[in-house]
Amino acid sequence: MYSDIAYKINLHITEMCNYRCKHCFAHFGNVKNLSLDNWKKIVDNCCNGINVNCFNIAGGEPLLYKELTDLVKYIRLKGKDCTLITNGSLMTDEWIKNNAQYYSVIGFSIDSFNPIVLTQMGRCGQKGQLLDKERVHTLCNLIKHYNPNCEIKINTVVSYLNYNENLSSIIIKLPVTRWKLLKIKRFVFGNFDNSDICCTDKHYSFFVQNNAIPNINIVCEKDLVSSYIMIDSNGNLVNNNCDNYKIVANCLTEDFSQAFLKLELNESLYKSRYE
Repeated sequence: MYSDIAYKINLHITEMCNYRCKHCFAHFGNVKNLSLDNWKKIVDNCCNGINVNCFNIAGGEPLLYKELTDLVKYIRLKGKDCTLITNGSLMTDEWIKNNAQYYSVIGFSIDSFNPIVLTQMGRCGQKGQLLDKERVHTLCNLIKHYNPNCEIKINTVVSYLNYNENLSSIIIKLPVTRWKLLKIKRFVFGNFDNSDICCTDKHYSFFVQNNAIPNINIVCEKDLVSSYIMIDSNGNLVNNNCDNYKIVANCLTEDFSQAFLKLELNESLYKSRYE
């Protein structure tokens, strides 16, 4: 363990989502959300166990978790940064007005603006509702209006469905400082298997080269294995070093400092991601 690292922990607070993205890895087999009190206990356990400077709130779609704001306020009261990853479709103007102040980073998962591709991906509501580029532009500008210090980033998962798409002409018009390009990870969980839309390294490299933008920090993450500290929607610390998750420990019942020692984390790779 690096003594000089202050760690960022990803809390997947819900598996619920209004989208059904075929590339999504957030399948933990949990249909019932943990209570706010339980998530507070997990936050306390993490902070008491290792040096934590930030919690990243993810899902599923975290805006579907009813106590999201209360959890984020609790994290901030403990003196920790809070970031958010969302698909943006449920984010209202009023939500931004009331909540943007609590986040140092708000990230949007955006993989395409092509309606046909979005539908093929499952990145749409049950009635086919899509998040278009105009709405994304509005959301980003509102966030910067209510919290000028909040960094906005975009996460794009590159798969066989979108590897030949060019999003750069749209992204460059947004107040974005960071664009993370992730190569789809093969994931198998029960009946879920995304092998049919996995892309090759060549596909991924084509997307990266085709979407180069000056003045925006583009982060290429072709391999996510063992480089994230992830707690799933059941409260389990998990390894993500294979096609499925391996539970390391339950953070409600086990001491996090001891659980963390069992995590197969590639510390060098982890450290390079946040430098």
